[in-house]
Amino acid sequence: MPRAAVLLASVALVMALPGAASDAATTKSLTMRVYVSRATQSIKDVPPRTFRLGHEYTKGDTIRGTDTLRNAVRQFDKPKGAKVGTDRYVFIAVAWQKVRVDFVARFPGGTVHAHGEGKIGSKPELPIVGGTGLYAGATGVVEGRHLANGAKLNIYRLQIP
Repeated sequence: MPRAAVLLASVALVMALPGAASDAATTKSLTMRVYVSRATQSIKDVPPRTFRLGHEYTKGDTIRGTDTLRNAVRQFDKPKGAKVGTDRYVFIAVAWQKVRVDFVARFPGGTVHAHGEGKIGSKPELPIVGGTGLYAGATGVVEGRHLANGAKLNIYRLQIP
């Protein structure tokens, strides 16, 4: 009887593995690179007013804004430099030099939502926590880079189920 139970368990495991493997196989990786230019921004600098003086965030400071997104490489069937979307963001300081960020980028075919918390000056990556349309259920990270020429580049590394 114990051999039968081991055999049954083995068969069940072998039958379950192809299903798990097919889930992994259907996950799609997608990397999007866009240049970011500010469209609007508002800053609420609460006492002690340190943000406008030296870009030091203190608890309660809030920055809201929108950006225009342009292709850094050919993607979305559009050439490099083409406008491909917009984003909106909110930074809320939760402690000195520590912020909580909520970010939604609109691309052709849907949105990408990123949300997280971190120290200012740390590696600028934000977890992707979802999306809509083509990006529904997306996970991954968005990384912000300031380039030597002054441009800002966002790199979205997505895993889409």
